[in-house]
Amino acid sequence: MDVRKPSEWGPARAFVEGDFFGAGGNQNVSNSTSFRIRHAFAELGRLTAGQTWSTFMDVSVIPDTLDFEGPNSELFVRQAQFRWTETLAQGLTLAFAVENPEGDFANDGGLNLDRLPDGVVRLRWEQDWGHLQTAFLARELRFDDGQDEDSEFGYGLTLSGSLKLPVLHAKDKLAFQVNYGDGIGRYITDLGGGGFDARVDNGRLDTVQAFGVMVQGQHWWADNWRSTLTYGYLTVDNADGAPGNTLETSHYVAANLIWSPIANVDVGIEYLFGYLETENDRSGAANRVQAAVTWRF
Repeated sequence: MDVRKPSEWGPARAFVEGDFFGAGGNQNVSNSTSFRIRHAFAELGRLTAGQTWSTFMDVSVIPDTLDFEGPNSELFVRQAQFRWTETLAQGLTLAFAVENPEGDFANDGGLNLDRLPDGVVRLRWEQDWGHLQTAFLARELRFDDGQDEDSEFGYGLTLSGSLKLPVLHAKDKLAFQVNYGDGIGRYITDLGGGGFDARVDNGRLDTVQAFGVMVQGQHWWADNWRSTLTYGYLTVDNADGAPGNTLETSHYVAANLIWSPIANVDVGIEYLFGYLETENDRSGAANRVQAAVTWRF
């Protein structure tokens, strides 16, 4: 649901979006059918308030994959926030945001304590040839079990962009994203929910550093045929005491062919390859082919 209207304060908007990818089922009995909220926010002029894409993300470089999970190394979080966006010049914007904090610690017994919101500053430049975006994230990570307490500073940097290449087709493009940070695992697709912000060891926090790169190219064979090739690389400097089976490095490759027989309908097939190495130097690879039909409305 998307409602928009002009106001004396600037454009006003209310937006709510959901899907049925929540809990409530499994593939043995019945797939998930529980409704969940993806976005629920309001905008008034330069102010955005509510749940939507993190200001630290760059939605423009999310690759066109059939794989719903997406690349291992991309930034991907939707959460509650207050965001203020200023236009500095034509195509140049500066955004400031405070966002929902949530420490994701290993070996903490669920006793992480979030006192301060995560803070983000983002600079974005859009031109006819594409765009560039950079952002900085700062956050407090805190643990307190009633006997021991500790806090650490977490930070993240990201640079991303896209380049239009209208040589073979007007919609062809390249895009990239580079991420680095200490204590930002929750913001990265393959690390979120795995305790990769920090590890608790004898009542003290040991933060986890992460580095990721994603590159992609999209080519349109015709106005209704397209392909996207995506590669992702992610490496983690795990905390002391991490179990041997903890992820250390992963690679991701996706290549697809998508046909749009009519507007808003996609029929596609995709090949996926994944490779990972763990803290104890064990490794494994996986291959998958999947097909999908999508109707966007």
